[in-house]
Amino acid sequence: MDKRSVNVKFLGEFRDLAGTEQMMVVLESRHTLRDLIHQLCKCVPKLQTLLLKPREEGLAPFSMILNGKEVYSLGDLSQIVPDGSEVTFFFWGVGG
Repeated sequence: MDKRSVNVKFLGEFRDLAGTEQMMVVLESRHTLRDLIHQLCKCVPKLQTLLLKPREEGLAPFSMILNGKEVYSLGDLSQIVPDGSEVTFFFWGVGG
């Protein structure tokens, strides 16, 4: 199975909970942004408090930048994450 490496960067509260500014995540081929978010929840369980809505199905509201393009968590997360991508997680209005 083809694997893809993704450089994930964290700003603000994401960085605080992840305990790092960035990490590499390996995904199986043809994984989407939604898959990446769920993989991060498995790799760094503390991030679930920011990424997932408590007691509900679905994602919490936050922003990402995928290879220079802004993506909102409540928008279309079906985009495939290409090999070598960079994804930054952050909340608007919060300093880095």
